[in-house]
Amino acid sequence: MNIKSFSSHYNGKIDLQKDKNGYTLLVNSYMQSGRNIEFIWDETFDQLIPKLNLQKILLFGFAGGSIITPLRKKWPDANITAIEIDPVMIKLAREYFPQNTKGVKLINGDAIKFITKLKAEKAYDLAIVDCYIGSTQPQQSTLIPFLVKLKILAGTVLLNQLFLPNQKNEIKKIAFLKTLDTLYSVKVLKLPYNIIIEF
Repeated sequence: MNIKSFSSHYNGKIDLQKDKNGYTLLVNSYMQSGRNIEFIWDETFDQLIPKLNLQKILLFGFAGGSIITPLRKKWPDANITAIEIDPVMIKLAREYFPQNTKGVKLINGDAIKFITKLKAEKAYDLAIVDCYIGSTQPQQSTLIPFLVKLKILAGTVLLNQLFLPNQKNEIKKIAFLKTLDTLYSVKVLKLPYNIIIEF
């Protein structure tokens, strides 16, 4: 049930819904935060990086922070830094998802600009790119220079790619995988509406 709507420069209309499982955030009818998002990341961590010992995690794209519960279950003592470009999302996360912001260094900023300022190699053990405005992913977040820089900064990188099999031209969204696979050992986890890429 929709209980409130908010206006954002970056995301446009953000809908807040509530059901028996708690709050959910939607942009253009696409879920940004909620219990179903937690299931995606539970599966991802179990399948792609089950044995890593992570101390420092960098997250691009936070919304309501539904990824935090799966991260804490797997790596309870890890230091988490999250970059979120939309200040409205940060406000909503703190108000409606406070359990997800606890112990997280949450920064209002741009992912691309953030990594260009970092110089230390392997500053993080894991970087996760989960940047979306509704169903649209910023193009720069799948460009090879950005991904190469991210790999230098983090030992392992996960990229969440929304993949809607019934829509035309979806395969073009993952064309960068051909180039990425020539640079790194790439693993891909296909979920019903997501492709998670690990390299």
